Amino acid sequence: ARRAAVVGGAAGGIGRQHQPGFFEALLGSDQDRLRFVSRSHLSVELAQDGSGSLILTSLSLNPVCVDGTRLDQGAKAQAGLGSVIDFLVEGPTAQDRPWTIFMRLQLEPVDAALAGAPVRQGVQVQDGGR
Repeated sequence: ARRAAVVGGAAGGIGRQHQPGFFEALLGSDQDRLRFVSRSHLSVELAQDGSGSLILTSLSLNPVCVDGTRLDQGAKAQAGLGSVIDFLVEGPTAQDRPWTIFMRLQLEPVDAALAGAPVRQGVQVQDGGR
């Protein structure tokens, strides 16, 4: 499984800009699907309720699902360790309109070696096998 660090806070995020090379490595030469992963797809903030969970905000026109709930641009979802983020792609024709999952990521505890430095808050994403 491939992993990439995601650190919460003001600069925390998930997308091609935040994990350089990660999505390209996962999707390889599939440029059609890579275009559905925005440079800054989701912002990541630590929830203020003290639960240790994260607030994910969709920054992209390309929808994602967090634990089965679809997020369109501007929508928020609470997530925690083990939460699943599904990236969606729309079918090429009107008959195929429903969005389908083309990549699944899972949040897991951050590996300090992967993050490159001690991290107070953060998670890492792991290719969920899609």
